Amino acid sequence: MLEAEKITYTFSSGQQIFHEGAFISGIHILRSGKVSISVRGKKGRLQTIRLLKSTDIIGHRGMSDQVTYPISSQALVDTTICFFPLKIFNSILINNGTLTYAFMRHYIDEITRVEKRLVKMSQFSSEARIADAIIMIVEDLGISLQGELELPYNIIRQEISAISATSKEQVISVLSSFHKRRLIEKQPKRIIVTNSEELKAMPSF
Repeated sequence: MLEAEKITYTFSSGQQIFHEGAFISGIHILRSGKVSISVRGKKGRLQTIRLLKSTDIIGHRGMSDQVTYPISSQALVDTTICFFPLKIFNSILINNGTLTYAFMRHYIDEITRVEKRLVKMSQFSSEARIADAIIMIVEDLGISLQGELELPYNIIRQEISAISATSKEQVISVLSSFHKRRLIEKQPKRIIVTNSEELKAMPSF
């Protein structure tokens, strides 16, 4: 039933998938690509709260009483998404207890992640927040902790800034420091994480 109802869309790198305040009409599942999820703060600055990869879900808050998106989403690279109308998806959930349970677990995991991130944002130093942002990019996009960040360097730098709520200048300075300390290796178009454990253990003060 889902297969018959799905609509496939493609988005170019940098293209917005939906914006905060738009009406929720369905569920998006990433078929391929990478997507950032962001919210706009009081001063109008976008802050990245999640990064998504293939098979991840966008727009699942539409299954609640919320009628508009509280978030925005943007393709980081060329991305293909399967869209399912909300009415059809909700009907399947009502009749499939296993799928409903899986979505409940997904919600709980997401809330836990958000709570932990709020603590880090309020208590960590800018250097520790940037280190945490690098680990978040690696883990959320499913990259080996000793592997390369698979995004163009300018996008990585932009996302680190948006995740850690730091300026572009702060990110450049801290990345240079991490490079000198051999925590990462900076190359013209990519970053390689060389010491993930030390990044994770970065002092919060």
